[in-house]
Amino acid sequence: MGQDCVLLLGDVGARAVYLVETPTSFGRGSGESSNVELRWRRGTVMSSTVQRAAEKALTERYEALLRVSQNLISIRSSEELFSVLARDLRAVVSFYVMGIGIYDEKAHELRLTSYGEPGDPLQVPKLAPEETFTWWVYQHQQPLIIPSLHVETRFPAVVEMLKNRGVRSVCVLPLTTVHRRLGGLALGSIEVDAYSKEEVSFLSLLANQVALAVDSALNFDASQHAQETLRAAMSERTRLAAVRAEIGMALARKDTLRGILHICAEAMVRHLDAAFARIWTLNSEGHELELQASAGMYTRLDGRYSRIPFGQFKIGLIAQERIAYLTNEVQDDSRIDDKDWARNEKMISFAGYPLVVEDRIVGVMGMFSQKLLTESTLNTLSFLADGIAQGIGRKHAEDRLQLLLDVTNQVVSNLQLHDLLRAISASIRRVMHCDLVSVCLPDSDVNRLQTFVLDFPESKGFIREEFFTPIEGSLSGSVFSSSKLWNGKDSDILQLGLKDEAAIPEGLKTGCILPLVSRNRVLGVLCLGRREENAFSQDDIEFLTQVAGQIAIAIENASAYRQVEHARAELEKAFEEIKRLKDRLQDENLVLREQIDQALMFEEIVGASPALRAVLSRVSKVAPTDSTVLLTGETGTGKELIARAIHKRSRRFSRAFVSVNCAAIPSSLIASELFGHEKGAFTGATQRRLGRFELAEEGTLFLDEVGELPAETQITLLRVLQEHEFERVGGNQPILANVRLIAATNRDLEAAIAAGTFRSDLFYRLNVFPIEIPPLRERQEDIPLLVEYFIAHFARKAGKSFRGINKKTLDLLLSYPWPGNIRELQNVVERSVIVCETENFSVDESWLSRRPLSTEPKGTLKLSHTLAAREKETIEAALRESRGRVSGPSGAAAKLGIHRSTLESKITSLKIDKYRFKTASASKNS
Repeated sequence: MGQDCVLLLGDVGARAVYLVETPTSFGRGSGESSNVELRWRRGTVMSSTVQRAAEKALTERYEALLRVSQNLISIRSSEELFSVLARDLRAVVSFYVMGIGIYDEKAHELRLTSYGEPGDPLQVPKLAPEETFTWWVYQHQQPLIIPSLHVETRFPAVVEMLKNRGVRSVCVLPLTTVHRRLGGLALGSIEVDAYSKEEVSFLSLLANQVALAVDSALNFDASQHAQETLRAAMSERTRLAAVRAEIGMALARKDTLRGILHICAEAMVRHLDAAFARIWTLNSEGHELELQASAGMYTRLDGRYSRIPFGQFKIGLIAQERIAYLTNEVQDDSRIDDKDWARNEKMISFAGYPLVVEDRIVGVMGMFSQKLLTESTLNTLSFLADGIAQGIGRKHAEDRLQLLLDVTNQVVSNLQLHDLLRAISASIRRVMHCDLVSVCLPDSDVNRLQTFVLDFPESKGFIREEFFTPIEGSLSGSVFSSSKLWNGKDSDILQLGLKDEAAIPEGLKTGCILPLVSRNRVLGVLCLGRREENAFSQDDIEFLTQVAGQIAIAIENASAYRQVEHARAELEKAFEEIKRLKDRLQDENLVLREQIDQALMFEEIVGASPALRAVLSRVSKVAPTDSTVLLTGETGTGKELIARAIHKRSRRFSRAFVSVNCAAIPSSLIASELFGHEKGAFTGATQRRLGRFELAEEGTLFLDEVGELPAETQITLLRVLQEHEFERVGGNQPILANVRLIAATNRDLEAAIAAGTFRSDLFYRLNVFPIEIPPLRERQEDIPLLVEYFIAHFARKAGKSFRGINKKTLDLLLSYPWPGNIRELQNVVERSVIVCETENFSVDESWLSRRPLSTEPKGTLKLSHTLAAREKETIEAALRESRGRVSGPSGAAAKLGIHRSTLESKITSLKIDKYRFKTASASKNS
């Protein structure tokens, strides 16, 4: 352009800028003026052209940025996003290397990804977050510009790595959204000072778009990970629920122990990837584990591992150490003795778990698998082991309890001695796992014993019924003479010099002989023998001593019966003897019932009726769990006592049992009572107060009369059951609730739901495990036991003693319907103890009014009688239609839409004879 005009052009943002330098003097004539004007116009035209070109280039750059942004948003995976970024960003900005750093603040870890010029990923060494560019921009939230890496000293490790790759300048921008900080985006150039202020402004806009895409991808990754975790957890939970359900049903079956455990082993094979599973139980001596169940590849119960010594092999060690064992290296494990078998069968893993009941080892469960097992398998086994162990212990107790009940029932109902002892012997042999059970009685010749009854299916003929044994020089004769039991092995017999004992050729290895003693008189002996070297334990001896006592009573009763038959002439005297024997039998039955209560571990609950046993059976099943229980039944039936029994047998028994009567607390204070309140929450709240939920932490909370809760408290209680947290009144901090909830009511909650006074969602949350407590009129068998218990209790407090119960009084108490249930019975007995002055306990009949209580005014009695008559007609019509059936889906209670116990109460109060409808139906059918 010459010396007179210099045009300087440059691109600043979106504007083209030019400078024109002209001479200082404009007075050289018109020619020179024209030249200057021409040059000025030419500069203007060139400036306009450059400006349009710059604007077009800038527009194309922003359009490219828009396309890249739209492409990035559509990418879901973070790994794919970083790869696309390295490829597509070159259309928007020039760089030699690119890096993205994502910082995890919780873990204090930095995830670095770097790409070279062709878009290929680069290896990045493990660096501490503080050593990186990303950490700096993450903390300062502003761009980091390094014009020359040769003079940079703050990041030595990163700078050295980039310099080795030829990078000379760097621009790092924070990746941040409105929701959170993510990390940083770094661009490196092989040019010095490659990033101007205007370029950094554009790159900041680019970083915002990249941050949105990265945030979206990270959220997607987190969502995918959460879904995978949830799917795995749900799968494990489903599998655990299935196997627990199958084993729970197996334990509830009325079957032999082997049958129950076989179903449990099959469930383990189906649901736990087991090639085969086995369950052993510890014998009564505690020296040996006996194989009870095997499922999968191997189902036989004999063989090398059918009996395992305690403390030997892997199973015996698990029992000895009481520690679960898991290995995924079966073929190299020192506890696996047959490694060739493991390799041939391609076994990979083994898991075993001890079966423990009340700190007492009862067995071991184990499984082999051809797949890898995880710790979750061991956790699953822990759940199952507790249930199976409890089932084994319960089965043993039930078998022995049933034997006692059978013996007692036989003693009471059967006076034919031979039939009675044969039935008892068969039951003893089954429960005690014996080969021989016999009862020997003295012959008319007092010098010998006769085998009166023998239960020995596999006898070799050396011992038979009607077999005579001399008292002198025989083991059973020694027990009969000394009244002392014998328990030992065949070697002990030989050491005593009794070589002629028939037990030796019969092959019996262990035995036990107990004297049958009644009133200090030996009536005979009870003999038990086993062909296995499995001696009788001390627990066995104590149990058999009780059985022997019952057999002695049976023998004595039968003897008395024969005397009565042969002495009709002395009827009066015989009658007195029978009465005395019956009284003694009643005393023995009371002792037996106490033993039954102890065996069931419900010593605080009096009764042995089928209805009560059904309730206690459900209590035993639900107590070890943390499930919510809803107790229903009439008032006075002992719901709180059942709730305490559940708590006592739960895992929370060492923690507090907190009881709340919801009907006794005003509705304005119930929320504060249950959940507590903060200081100043309301007038009178002068200090913070803990609620019942906090007092019952890790224990049990019993809500009696839960149907009386006001609506607003029902909502709060529902939240506690759903979310396991609550807030104090006047507080805003959630408090976690680790409480087992038991609720009780005598109201019909379903009717309350229909009436709109009780929430249906709360009902379903409470009704997880319902237990209905039967009224006393359905437990008539328990009334004598309860009366005797209350008499003893109140007589002791009053300093009195009673010789017995007047028979008329007992009949009166048995016939009375007890609308107030056990509470009414307790009050009547207490009142009678106070006023009774005779040796035999009696009750004033006038105290037991059979008229239903009424609080109606006299003016409404006529209407009440009319309504009662109509109600009676309705109930009778329903009974007629259901043929006298009250309960069940086709029963009268279902037809009337009311609870069975409520209908029974109305039938009693309206004096309806429901049995005549059954009779009428039978007559009609005939």
